[in-house]
Amino acid sequence: MGIGAFTAALVISQSFGSLGDGAIWLGILVAAVAGGVLSLLHAFASITLKADQVVSGTAINILSAALTIYLARVIHGSANIQIIKGFIKEDVPGLVSIPVIGPLFFKNVYVTTLVVLVIVIISWYVLYHRPFGSG
Repeated sequence: MGIGAFTAALVISQSFGSLGDGAIWLGILVAAVAGGVLSLLHAFASITLKADQVVSGTAINILSAALTIYLARVIHGSANIQIIKGFIKEDVPGLVSIPVIGPLFFKNVYVTTLVVLVIVIISWYVLYHRPFGSG
């Protein structure tokens, strides 16, 4: 998560002027790829090198925290990267009026929250109702 947050902040701060609001989506995509690469490193250490998963995971978490601080200081001269613009919280029309659930899940939410909910529903369907997940 640390590497993902760092890469998203870095991509957004470096490319915002040229991409506008598209920089936010690009930052999220690059964050997912960076997290995936670190997950592949953990899988390689755990499976191929037969390292203990707890030790490998702990080492990678320490590495990601140290690496993000180091790179932020090298790139920006400070451990902080400031993002000026981001997503705006909005109500989801129609769904916000559902009793009890509407105000909890669909009032004053980011668009990325809805993306995550769609990913959860798709994952549930693929894992429990498609041959890919039931095998």
